[in-house]
Amino acid sequence: MAALDQAGAWLLSTMGWWIVGLFLTFMLLELALPGNQAPRGGSNGSRLVTNFGMAALTAFLGLAIPFSSVIAAQMAQDAGFGLFNAVSAPWVAVMVVAVLSRSFLNYWVHRAFHAVPLLWRLHRIHHCDTHVDLSLSLRQHPLDYPPRLLAFAAGTALLGLPVWAVLIADLMLVATNYWEHVDGRMPKRLERALGLVFVTPEAHRLHHSTFQPQTDSNFGGGLIVWDRLFGTHRDPQAEDARQIGLEEVDPDTAAHIGRQLALPFVKLPRR
Repeated sequence: MAALDQAGAWLLSTMGWWIVGLFLTFMLLELALPGNQAPRGGSNGSRLVTNFGMAALTAFLGLAIPFSSVIAAQMAQDAGFGLFNAVSAPWVAVMVVAVLSRSFLNYWVHRAFHAVPLLWRLHRIHHCDTHVDLSLSLRQHPLDYPPRLLAFAAGTALLGLPVWAVLIADLMLVATNYWEHVDGRMPKRLERALGLVFVTPEAHRLHHSTFQPQTDSNFGGGLIVWDRLFGTHRDPQAEDARQIGLEEVDPDTAAHIGRQLALPFVKLPRR
């Protein structure tokens, strides 16, 4: 495992470049695919400032918090805590467990952010945007980050995942997050084939609908199998997103970064 540990150290030192490189790759894909309708109301420039601004604020908060899944992995390894620190397993098995567990946990954390009122107050900022495109993958309230961090760190420690597996699984989640938000329509046959296993952009558009039964579906985590297994799947081949955004938030508010930062503290009509 020494070679994998070295690979993990290299990935950690180059993680920022990987994240930026993936974003640029999916940006090119988005430009190559035919898009959906334009943003509803508001200014597209303002919504882009909000989306990228939220990402920058979340990144600064991440730097300010002296903890991460990588640190949790290292602490668990030093303490001999967690499944793979107690049981020897082939690296392929570790990698498969890391990816599947990360996807599974992401699905349930995402569902919790919809089901728990306090968490929904934070997560609804992501759903306020009136258009689904790659920039939306970056949009979350900075306070949305700490609960997710704790959940993923706990999962990492319990499984005793090594640093290299955590980093690879995290990069795969980053890639699927970008992919799900791409504004582009694929050929129907390709969409149907990929949609048997993965969350496709069209499936995720339903998740950003103003119609709550659609909003509370296709939670993803990269793999659509969790939605199929736990009864939250809706087929994009059978229905379209009625409208993107939240009915209780007007487009101008959705595109204003200051109002979005304050939105968790504003009482809105019950969903």
